[in-house]
Amino acid sequence: MTSITKNNLDTIAACRYCPMCRHACPSEFINYRESDTPRGRGILLDNIYRAGNEFDESTINSIYNCFLCGSCKSWCEGQELGGYDMPELVKFARRDIVKRGMAPKVAKDMKVSLQKNDNPYKFDKQLSFTATVKRNLQKFFTIWDLKLTSKIMK
Repeated sequence: MTSITKNNLDTIAACRYCPMCRHACPSEFINYRESDTPRGRGILLDNIYRAGNEFDESTINSIYNCFLCGSCKSWCEGQELGGYDMPELVKFARRDIVKRGMAPKVAKDMKVSLQKNDNPYKFDKQLSFTATVKRNLQKFFTIWDLKLTSKIMK
């Protein structure tokens, strides 16, 4: 198990029973499940990091359903106390899930596509906008070099 920071443990302790930001979390409206709210994620991660349970598919899905938008943080009543950072906790949990080799297939596929194609959608690298710009710049500079060389040679 990855060691968890005190700030993340504080976030778990504060958020697991607090419903104050629930209405602001857009991911709740994916499946209308309590586990897809900041409070629900707090309870799930409390079970992992404080109670010592293991990640299961449902918990992993709830962690990856978070948009990391920060709406929960912006509504957090605990901001006066230094704030609780649920998006940071979710990122920590995702890193831990990946280290354990339990990342969802879609996340693994996106990683492979980013490494191979420079995009997460499995589009051919040669069709990307930047590849097109690069090819056009190469043509431009080749033509420019030819013109420059011909002027020098005269």
